[in-house]
Amino acid sequence: MTVRYVLDAAHLPSPAVTPATAQAAVPAESAPVSGSAAPSLDTWLEFVRGDSSAIFSAPPSTGPETPVLYFPEHYEARYAYPLIIWIQAPGRGADAEFRQAMESISDRNYMGLALRAPLETALGDAATINQLAERLRALVGLVRRKHAIHGERIFVAGVGRAGTVALRLALAQPQWFAGAIAPGAELAGPVPGDPPLLRNYRQLLGKRVMLAAFANLSGQKQRTRTLGRLLHLGGLRVCERGYGDSSRLPRSLYSDIDRWIMREIYQHQAVVEDDVDE
Repeated sequence: MTVRYVLDAAHLPSPAVTPATAQAAVPAESAPVSGSAAPSLDTWLEFVRGDSSAIFSAPPSTGPETPVLYFPEHYEARYAYPLIIWIQAPGRGADAEFRQAMESISDRNYMGLALRAPLETALGDAATINQLAERLRALVGLVRRKHAIHGERIFVAGVGRAGTVALRLALAQPQWFAGAIAPGAELAGPVPGDPPLLRNYRQLLGKRVMLAAFANLSGQKQRTRTLGRLLHLGGLRVCERGYGDSSRLPRSLYSDIDRWIMREIYQHQAVVEDDVDE
């Protein structure tokens, strides 16, 4: 992140997010904090590290949430980009993590939308997932009113617990997504109050899911395989991968995500196909 980016972001005349003002994630609340006191050096350093909470005021609780977007390099306003909805926990470093994830997948192929969610709460009952889905629908609606998004190329993604939330969103609203990317996702059993996992089986038929297990997490490989076979039996096309340490996500994970999405865009396959690696 350059000094020019920091200064531009802190002095935007309006909260609108445009490619002209940023090439990556720009918080919705991009107007500077009111008041005459200039931010301290520590505050600026926190912002440069990816924590924008000290620079930008919180959005009004009664107003609509403004999307936090990633714009690809050489953004073309008239091109209908695929959209990756990246789910992650809020907090320090969230902006930088979102930008890094999008750039690692591809710095020019996709637009990105950050969906910040309290992951522990989002892993609760179906009502919580439905509330998150309504919030997501509003955010995507705002994005599509201002930017060209390919409606049949919207993917929901997350890693670990965020991957579980991404998968649950995709299973709850399959008509919204072309596929789900959920490395490290686990659905250990029915959540109290949840309807059946594959209740939308007609809409799920042929949808694609990318799963992955991390070697440092005991038993996850077998749990991922069991989940993949369950989804496959429900008519989804499942791709499984394996990676090393979950605490340091390998670059190959992001390149695999890019190839997996491109395969959906440029290669037409049978409606139901087992993509599980043996």
